[in-house]
Amino acid sequence: MGDGMNTQYHESNVVISDDGSEMYFTRNNFVEGRKILGEDGVNNLQIFVRHLLPDGWSKETPFSYNNSSYSVGHPALTKDGQRLFFTSDKPGGIGGKDIYVSYRDGTGAWGEPQNLGPTINTEGDEMFPYVNGNTLYFSSDGHLGLGGLDIFSVTLRGKGFGIVENLNAPINSAYDDFGLCLDERGEIGFLTSDRDGHIGSEDIYTFVMNSKAEDNRKWIGRVLDMSDAQPIPYLTVRLFDAEHNEIARTTTSLQGTYEFPAPKVAASVNASIEGGPQAELTPNDFSISPFGDTEVPDLYLNSVMDLPVNAIVKDQQSDRWLEGVSVTVNSAKDGTILFFGTTNEDGITKGQLPDRRFGEEESMMWCSPRAAISQRPCVWTSVC
Repeated sequence: MGDGMNTQYHESNVVISDDGSEMYFTRNNFVEGRKILGEDGVNNLQIFVRHLLPDGWSKETPFSYNNSSYSVGHPALTKDGQRLFFTSDKPGGIGGKDIYVSYRDGTGAWGEPQNLGPTINTEGDEMFPYVNGNTLYFSSDGHLGLGGLDIFSVTLRGKGFGIVENLNAPINSAYDDFGLCLDERGEIGFLTSDRDGHIGSEDIYTFVMNSKAEDNRKWIGRVLDMSDAQPIPYLTVRLFDAEHNEIARTTTSLQGTYEFPAPKVAASVNASIEGGPQAELTPNDFSISPFGDTEVPDLYLNSVMDLPVNAIVKDQQSDRWLEGVSVTVNSAKDGTILFFGTTNEDGITKGQLPDRRFGEEESMMWCSPRAAISQRPCVWTSVC
């Protein structure tokens, strides 16, 4: 590129925002024709920004958190442009080089960088972050790998992360592998490596991402409570098509997880408590993996509410509904009585458990005569 962007120093790791309006790139600290050295005499890497104007790219400006005393480089933007990941060896990190993130505030300014913490960063070096959809890719020599720098992936979950995974061979080798990027569909990839067979010191390689057969792909997600991020078990999760027709349903596990066979059409994911709150993700809220399972962003809803108690009691022998049977719901944790009721002439008793977390196990007891229990949707999961 012209207009003074390229210099006699290093320029690399260019990323352009999804709307094409911003460009971030790495270069040695060289501002207005002047090389700037740190106190140790080193010309460190820094991030520079340009904005697209009607007549071309603007003059570059330094990233707000550049510092001549250490390197700040390898910028990576999320699709929505609200998070900027980068590499730095700034003091106070976990290892030699760590990955940091800045969040854009309501004014468009970048907030104070945050270290991604020990899930991502190690005592070694973590570098070359790259974001594709809901996945952060990076290179590390601190996580368990095949040798040198290996490329790893981790799912972005709100402001948290999933499990760090090594991409393994043939993407990784016993040498340094870094600088991964993917095409828009996430199918064709490129990386830099000094593995055996290279022509120069480091060469660019291309590859096709490993793919599951389309019929074996899944959508995988979690439902969590919005107040404390605890998993919500036994909760109904549905898929709806564009006309809001239900095309699949399942129930969350004890860990609040769920999965569906990947639908053939664009679909929304809906989690709801009957008669209570619900949360939904539309097709615009997440990216579909074109080559494997899709990790759906976490759904959050308030799971603490007044929960209904509905019990029906009948005689096991005559199959008649029983009137006057006492039904008690106790806490499975400490035995506290949460509900007491007596069945009416139809064998029914109803009520509510105030301020209970959906999915918490409760126990039900009933008095003689000996009876069989037929349960409509209720809050207990064990009968004693």
